[in-house]
Amino acid sequence: MQAQHPPVEVTWEPPSSDGGAKIDKYKVVTSATDLPKLVATVSGRKRSAKIKGLAPGTTYSSRVLAHNARGWGKASKKAEAAPLAAAGFGTITGTCGVVEPQLDEPTPSLFENRFDFEDDWFDPGDRSKLTEGGQQIFDDPSLGGSSIESEIMAFELLHRCEGATLLKTETEILYDQSGFITDLLVEIADSKVGVSVTRLYKPGGLSQTEVSTIIEGKLEGIQGSSQNVSDEDAWVKQVLVVMAYDDAHADKAETAWLAFDAELKSDTVLYLVTTDGSDGSIYCNPDGPTCP
Repeated sequence: MQAQHPPVEVTWEPPSSDGGAKIDKYKVVTSATDLPKLVATVSGRKRSAKIKGLAPGTTYSSRVLAHNARGWGKASKKAEAAPLAAAGFGTITGTCGVVEPQLDEPTPSLFENRFDFEDDWFDPGDRSKLTEGGQQIFDDPSLGGSSIESEIMAFELLHRCEGATLLKTETEILYDQSGFITDLLVEIADSKVGVSVTRLYKPGGLSQTEVSTIIEGKLEGIQGSSQNVSDEDAWVKQVLVVMAYDDAHADKAETAWLAFDAELKSDTVLYLVTTDGSDGSIYCNPDGPTCP
């Protein structure tokens, strides 16, 4: 089941003239670039309609048309709105609702958004805001290391933005042979999707070469784990969630991605996330760099 994002309500006033025939219904046409149009039809007594199925972070425009015995009238001026991601810990802005259309596309793709942590999610009051899947990853006793925080937040993003549900954590995914593994197995739009996660931070900043090396290693791991995974857990595509400490690191990640050849990043969606707020905990390594 996909996460349910709140609908957007479109309201209007009746036209100044009905052309001599009573209005019996209204039609609201909602559209966004590169997405199918959504059409809602309501009674002529209504002055509003709730538009469901919108992708969070995407700007939509709506136009209203009135109908009577003479047919449909002219469309109204457009009104624009961009629904937010589903509620949860922190605030997500930017690109959402983009993975499902890519599941049948073999070409790689890149999308960007931001995750403002606002507060430290380790606070018990904030931890309760995690989704059910995020809490499950947190509670899994078989997982360890500092990467668990970034994996939790990667799932939070994919659940709230893409309607992902958690199927398995990294120790539960089945492989036919040992080697590269992926971090999570989720379901998006009734399809199994692998999720790999990495972070970009170092005191003083990572160089372009360092960022390229990190992402190249993850892409090689994605290709390897996709070959090794068993038929039972085989995914149609992988999402690589890259969490960047600031805009400079995000820019280097995009530069690296664009420079890689298509074969290395085939069947991969890069979800590039710049984090803000109290995000230091997800960039900590026990034997690595000091927390920001």
